[in-house]
Amino acid sequence: MAQVLISGIFDVISFGTAKFTGTFKSAYKKLGGDMRRRVDDAIESLLISRDPRKEGHMLHGEWEGCYSFEIGLKYRLIYRVNFKRKEIEFLAVGTHKIY
Repeated sequence: MAQVLISGIFDVISFGTAKFTGTFKSAYKKLGGDMRRRVDDAIESLLISRDPRKEGHMLHGEWEGCYSFEIGLKYRLIYRVNFKRKEIEFLAVGTHKIY
């Protein structure tokens, strides 16, 4: 999954690198084909953004320091941005119930 996903995205990256947690990879594998494409598009959008933090909204509590990007009305992509390393770490994907 990650290799296919990443190989398609790295051609257009302007922000930096992407990391995917085991939790993210596991949830991604469970998604249907259409939702995977939508998640891929969301990841690409974040990676080419000048400031990926502004693309989502800041989370609090357990997810403090992370951001949530809406994929339609039902799904969310949770990520963390490290500007020093120009890196986005994708932590989870799923319905609103993930946080």
